[in-house]
Amino acid sequence: MRHRVRARTVTVPAQRDALMSRIAPDSVLIGGAHLGTQRVVVRYLACGILGTMDTVQDDSQVVPEGASPDATVPDATEPKAAPRTVMVPSGTVVLAATPIGNVGDASDRLKALLADADIVAAEDTRRLYDLANRLGVHVNGTVIAYHDHNERAKADGLLDRVETGATVLVVSDAGMPTINDPGLAIVRRAIERGLPVTCAPGPSAVLDALALSGLPTDRFCYEGFLPRKHSERVQHLRMLQSERRTIVFYETPHRIADSMDDLLDAFGPNRAMALCRELTKDYEEIRRGMVGTIRQGVVDNPPRGEMRIKSIRKFLQLQTIFL
Repeated sequence: MRHRVRARTVTVPAQRDALMSRIAPDSVLIGGAHLGTQRVVVRYLACGILGTMDTVQDDSQVVPEGASPDATVPDATEPKAAPRTVMVPSGTVVLAATPIGNVGDASDRLKALLADADIVAAEDTRRLYDLANRLGVHVNGTVIAYHDHNERAKADGLLDRVETGATVLVVSDAGMPTINDPGLAIVRRAIERGLPVTCAPGPSAVLDALALSGLPTDRFCYEGFLPRKHSERVQHLRMLQSERRTIVFYETPHRIADSMDDLLDAFGPNRAMALCRELTKDYEEIRRGMVGTIRQGVVDNPPRGEMRIKSIRKFLQLQTIFL
């Protein structure tokens, strides 16, 4: 089977390569940060999948492998390094994370996938085109609506295209597909059919809230949206009373007051928590404190925007986060 190779130019800031050049050859990069004292070399790994390629034009030279980590990075007036590539794999399902509020968080890989995927399966096609417009990307592939109500019915049809060599990109309105968003059906069917699935990672409301909460992050569990009905919500929270890990919930603005009442009843007023809203946006807000205090704050000053909730139980080191 012959595969197409397409190219386009994307400018990448020099600061990133300046940072990369100063990291020792055995360094670890996690989430864009240089962490720890034990380090391993960061490399692109070939996975045996042929695909289209997007040329990324670098605006600084990269220190050659084996050179001193303290080598000086050339300035922009010196000759530029050879272009690097963003791979768009053929015959693969790609789950790509989209910005959760700040369009500047979109990666070069996401932009390449939006431009060059053969099929883009989007939770909301209007939001997809709006995102593409803000990123300055033209979506060249076929766009289809892929949401909670049709994902099972459409999964096999999309995978039939994958078998012929197509790149199928799955995106949700915000964040990573499958995390309280469509995507699980096509992942499961791809695994059953022996077809490749990969991720283009990116923004995550759950991890952002966890990091900003100030609560323990070494062990946590994610509970998604709380049940809508009061009785089911109370029962669910009571089941979590003995949970010792940080707990992360999603909740909507119009139910946050009721959910805070139920959280107060289930865990008492002295469990530390965080209420996070509008993450990565200009009006990002993190309310930290005890359940009783934050519950009163919700009554006095109702927050707007989707919530993430965390709390930690006194003495037992139990945690909860509302998002």
